[in-house]
Amino acid sequence: MKRIICFILLAVMLLPTVIACGEKTPQTGDTTPAVTTDSTVTTAPAVTTEPPELPDVPEDAYYDGYTFTVLVTGNFNNNDFEAENAGGDIVSDAIYRKNVAVEDKLGIVIENIDAIAFGSSGGSGTGYTKMKQAYDAASFDYDIAMIGTYDVASLAQSGIIRDLNNVPYIDLERSWWDQMANRDLAIMDKMFFTTGDISLTDNIITHCIMFNKGILASNGDLQDPYQLVNDNKWTYDVFIAEAKKVGEDLNGDDKMDINDRYGLMTWNDASLAVLNSSLAKICTVNDNGEIELTLNTQTAISVLEKYVSLHSTEYCFNYQSYDSTTSSWDPNRIKVFDEDLAYYYMTTFNTVPKHRDKETDFGILPFPKLSEDQETYGHLVSAYHCQFFCIPYFAEDIDRTGVVAETLAWASQSTLTPAYYEKTLVGSVIRDEESADMLDIIFGTRVFDVGAYYKIGSFTSNIPSIISKNQVDTFSSTVEKATRSATVAIKNINKKFAEIKD
Repeated sequence: MKRIICFILLAVMLLPTVIACGEKTPQTGDTTPAVTTDSTVTTAPAVTTEPPELPDVPEDAYYDGYTFTVLVTGNFNNNDFEAENAGGDIVSDAIYRKNVAVEDKLGIVIENIDAIAFGSSGGSGTGYTKMKQAYDAASFDYDIAMIGTYDVASLAQSGIIRDLNNVPYIDLERSWWDQMANRDLAIMDKMFFTTGDISLTDNIITHCIMFNKGILASNGDLQDPYQLVNDNKWTYDVFIAEAKKVGEDLNGDDKMDINDRYGLMTWNDASLAVLNSSLAKICTVNDNGEIELTLNTQTAISVLEKYVSLHSTEYCFNYQSYDSTTSSWDPNRIKVFDEDLAYYYMTTFNTVPKHRDKETDFGILPFPKLSEDQETYGHLVSAYHCQFFCIPYFAEDIDRTGVVAETLAWASQSTLTPAYYEKTLVGSVIRDEESADMLDIIFGTRVFDVGAYYKIGSFTSNIPSIISKNQVDTFSSTVEKATRSATVAIKNINKKFAEIKD
């Protein structure tokens, strides 16, 4: 009972962030509880007789001012531990409240080392280098870390970070850890990195589809996409047929360019999201806990063939292929969507707020299924952009590390995730309840592809290249050519994991 009361007091410290949330916060893949408080409520929610779900950590854990150091690296500029004071935007305020509450409860000071830089995480980048230097020196430079995908994958196979399954007080089966990540990323029953409510990055860079409601309203031939999803009719065949109902040479110059209208706007890397949306993966962890190549399948070929049947037509605008100047990509895609020149828009959630203040009315959709028989949807978590939670191999006090990490993850569940929905999605950017419902589907069906994360066979660059050139007929031969080197790489990674001891 003393432990329950102690954590209820900590939860009360976090309430201002929770109460600030909008009318509905959808359930996520991290199984974050939905928040249903009205935005006008100014008093605390009624106390129930049921105790909240609490982390299983010692009730008397207190560390007398210990500086708890968090290293954050990666290619994508998001740091869920950096907030110097309250009163900023909703997410920054949530980070601050979470940090202060955990600091006060456990008697620590959270120190954040931000080493994020675009292009810095490629497998041997900043995160890998800093963690390896600490490992080689057997030093305690960092207590926990959020590391860019490719770097953390290199750390995992090198034995430089801990198997989280064996860290005291961390229970990866709890709702604040992402069970889809745990399902897809555990190799030989070892879990060296994961994600969950402790970070927003995996949410922000999950793939989705935006659609233009103005175009839908003005074209009587188009079907309601929300209803298609609800009726389990949202497949690639239907998606492509709908996109091909939209397309027009608006200025009559007999060429399709940035000033004309399209059924789909996309970019090269969306092809990887298309692949995973069919639940096909570059690599999968098999029943023996080993990585195996699973790319050259009929499912993978079929979904990419369908995608190319739209991508190769005048109904599709690829802003990356249209202009190779990287600085033009963002202005071009914003212009095309905001000027009602694209019906569907394949993107990630980080671009959604860019349309917050525009007049264009839009909704959010999941990526389609390959067929109605597909069990669930699938949504890629971008390898290039994601960061993952991990713990250095050398820890001054591994019990303390586990207690603080688990408490941070638990506290983030009622602060970070609800604040993200309020600032970026429900109640701020998303303008209809149906889109909010789509978030349940998207965040509940995320795919973490170990083949992409461990950079097997260069497929993360080969597949987008094939699609951008509309050469899906070369897919099987490309996979076959790369299979030998991919098999060698997989064998080496599996061997490294087998040799890692607790």
